[in-house]
Amino acid sequence: MEGGSPLTPGVASTVLGLLRENAPARSGISPSQLDLTERELEVLRCLVDGCRYSEAAEILGIGAETVKSHVHSVYRKLQVRSAASAVREALRRGLV
Repeated sequence: MEGGSPLTPGVASTVLGLLRENAPARSGISPSQLDLTERELEVLRCLVDGCRYSEAAEILGIGAETVKSHVHSVYRKLQVRSAASAVREALRRGLV
């Protein structure tokens, strides 16, 4: 009510510690552990290279809508919501 933290510092520290212990590891995860297919990895590499969907489609010999489908699957598996976030995660995790 006075604008302070609803948790004491000790409780906050305990909660954060528990969250860290139970959080999934975000680095050193292989593509197979994320269940990324080879095609999804190829699409992800295209994103890392800065390709548009149409460019990735041409490079991979598939339709732009198929690329879009793979991108959405990659987003779901990496738990991200944008191409920039997917690229960041791919680089951080050493996927590409």
